[in-house]
Amino acid sequence: MGRKWGDKGFAKVSYDEWLLNGTDVWVARLGVLVISRAAMRNHPHIQ
Repeated sequence: MGRKWGDKGFAKVSYDEWLLNGTDVWVARLGVLVISRAAMRNHPHIQ
């Protein structure tokens, strides 16, 4: 794996690796961007 496990702050996990080690990454969120309402209020340009 080395330096190829991430990209611009996001971890990359293959489906096969997820099946083998899924319990080890329970704190991860699957690639869904979430913007809070507070962030949208404070920074309307990100809507």
